[in-house]
Amino acid sequence: MNKIISEFYKRPLVRDTIKTTIWSTVGKAAGFLIPFFIAAWFGISSETDAFFFAYGLILFLSGIFAPVVESVIVPYIAEARTNNEDVGRFVGNILA
Repeated sequence: MNKIISEFYKRPLVRDTIKTTIWSTVGKAAGFLIPFFIAAWFGISSETDAFFFAYGLILFLSGIFAPVVESVIVPYIAEARTNNEDVGRFVGNILA
């Protein structure tokens, strides 16, 4: 059984998937804890309310645009790279 698991883990896709999952979980946990640390450090005030509003707004907007990037832009870039198109120019136009 150990040999099967070690052979399975040696595959680059599996190894990278596991590493990405672990780091993604760590990042989500850190993002979950940030408001608690800020509230404990600064207490209740209008400044912390403004911070949490801005923080929530940024998370909301990134939650809207991240799926668009994953489902539309990344496949387009992958296809453009296989057709030897200028991907750098496309990405530069998006970021500008």
